[in-house]
Amino acid sequence: MRIASRESGGAPIQVHLLDGARELAHTSVPAPAGGTEAIADLRVTPTVPGLAVWTAVIDSLANEITTGNNARQVAVEVTPSKLGVLIVSAELNWDLTFLRRALAADSSLAMDARVKERSGWRSRDKPRAGAPTASDLGGLSVVVLDGVAPAEVSPAFDAAVIGFARSGGGVLVLGGDAPGLARFRSGRAGADLGVAIEPQAGRSVGALPTPEGRDLTSWDEDPARGDRAWRTAAPLSDVATFRAGGGDRVLLTSTDNGSPIMIARRIGRGQALLVNGTGFWRWSLSGLDEFAGDRGRRLWRTLIRWLAEPVQGEPLRVRPERWLSARGEPVRLLASLQDREFKPVAGATVQGEVTDQRGRRTPIHFEPRERGSYVATLEDLAPGRYRVATRASRAGHELGAAGAEFAVDRWSLEEARAEPDSAALAAVAAASSGRVTTAAAVAQWARTLPARALAVRRSDSIRIWESPWVFALLVGALSVEWVWRRRRGLP
Repeated sequence: MRIASRESGGAPIQVHLLDGARELAHTSVPAPAGGTEAIADLRVTPTVPGLAVWTAVIDSLANEITTGNNARQVAVEVTPSKLGVLIVSAELNWDLTFLRRALAADSSLAMDARVKERSGWRSRDKPRAGAPTASDLGGLSVVVLDGVAPAEVSPAFDAAVIGFARSGGGVLVLGGDAPGLARFRSGRAGADLGVAIEPQAGRSVGALPTPEGRDLTSWDEDPARGDRAWRTAAPLSDVATFRAGGGDRVLLTSTDNGSPIMIARRIGRGQALLVNGTGFWRWSLSGLDEFAGDRGRRLWRTLIRWLAEPVQGEPLRVRPERWLSARGEPVRLLASLQDREFKPVAGATVQGEVTDQRGRRTPIHFEPRERGSYVATLEDLAPGRYRVATRASRAGHELGAAGAEFAVDRWSLEEARAEPDSAALAAVAAASSGRVTTAAAVAQWARTLPARALAVRRSDSIRIWESPWVFALLVGALSVEWVWRRRRGLP
């Protein structure tokens, strides 16, 4: 686990990782000077499957502005066993090397990479393993196809990959060099993995996350910082031009509003993720972003874990948008409803309740979105762990039930930066013809402010032509003039 500290230079900072009151790991890092960031590595092996919520705490230092940001939580979904990943690649390349290293650092994954060489197939992880076969898919969670169609391996492997996906497995398809994703149109897998494009010269273009893909492609806790990182990330090469299918979900699109870069697709109970282009290893290289490497590795681990989950074996599924949300942020629960043929069900009523750690229950109602999808939003939840129980019904008949867990952190986004923004305050003071000072000098600064006596002024207004006295005066003056003119014989 990694945490960042924004403290002043000084003695080493003690970092503790806790599961409730029990310490799981601890370490120390030198306190960075000038408010820079330091990274503490804490390694823990989960022992119980389910949602694990841990707290990282640093010891308080002298002269801290606040201690409210000295603790952060992390939520990890622990699987009962390691997730098996088989990588099948047409050749050694930079993308394959980066992907293997990113996945190898995750102790919850068991990886086997098979690479085609001149002398035949060779495993990079297991001795005496040859060409991939249908038997190699037993017990796996994800198959990665890197620039090689299943039919190019063998007809039996081609049929086995599709059967693996339809039964709930995940397939990651890396287009590779030309012809890119067009190579996956062949064989029995072509109907499900194929893309309706013709071989053509690819182009170089950047990638941007789409709104419907942010839950998977968000690689920073700060959404604004994550968007900036995507906009400065290196472009992909060999990007082909094509259109996504009707049931496809576009996760990444090109910066020129052209072809999709990353597309998710359902295959039976499983799902496939298609990557259009090569060179994603360069996303982890940035001279201006020190966290680019961590973001790139975390992105592919997240995608592999997502692919490892079957699309949906039960009629109703409920998942939080995030396993852990910051305090003060709304929590979104996503529900999906399908029938026995895995088709989405619309027009249902999805309701349930959320139970906190003290046993208090709050009813929730899911609003329908696109067909078969329902969303509930919870506001102002207190920090802690929560359980969700949900039921779906239509026309008085129950369609399914599901449950889930999520957690709310004690930390909030307001505590991310506790330092005063002196530059912004000085700019506001200058724009309003005011002055700014420090808290230590506020007393002396206040004495220099000019003092003025306060005067209370009162003003009244009246319309002269509405006054009866003015009216009488005008009538009298006109009467005197008329009498005078008559006596003088004037008209």
